[in-house]
Amino acid sequence: MSNGRRGLILVEGEGDVDALPNLFSRLANELDASVPVVTWKTQRYPHLSEKHLTSVLDRRVRPLIKGGYVDLLVVTGDSDDKTECPAKFGPKVSSWIRSANLSIPASVAIFEQEYEVLCLASLASMRGRTLRSGVELGVIPAGATITRPPHEIRDAKGALGDAAGLISYKPTIHQLAFTRLIDFADPGLAQLACFGTLKNSLRFVLTQSAGVYPPAPALM
Repeated sequence: MSNGRRGLILVEGEGDVDALPNLFSRLANELDASVPVVTWKTQRYPHLSEKHLTSVLDRRVRPLIKGGYVDLLVVTGDSDDKTECPAKFGPKVSSWIRSANLSIPASVAIFEQEYEVLCLASLASMRGRTLRSGVELGVIPAGATITRPPHEIRDAKGALGDAAGLISYKPTIHQLAFTRLIDFADPGLAQLACFGTLKNSLRFVLTQSAGVYPPAPALM
């Protein structure tokens, strides 16, 4: 049995199932290589709303915690179909988790538009590199570029596929391959607000024994 901890990531999309454990494992090591290794697993949920999340936490997550199968939790989601920006929606989601009174550290990471915004922000460092996911999927063109800031692109999946010269971007095939090429030192990521929040969320669950991040909004 591993001496490390066991993390659970709640995800929305099919491609997130494989991509996020890879992203989190690499990013955790980047943040602090001395932190005990976490084995990440994922569970999908139908829609990030208070009703659905509360149900998932009570019916799926709580039994895993009670059984000793989960030591920390990160809830992820897209903001492309939400009426609020991640900066406001994230604390709202954290309040739903806080109401569940879980006994493990938990955090929230909401992507601007959708997960692929991270890949678009790191596109410059991917140029000329090969996409692989079991088999070779193609080489990202040396001139791959986007014409708008990543967080403003509504269809991040389509924009990523177009920039990479793909006939069609399919999350279950391409998302992990792109994730493996994300360079955390790419200046484009540093300009992406949700990447900063992602790092803070991950750092929180790795270093805390309880609580929820982000904190509750200040009362006006």
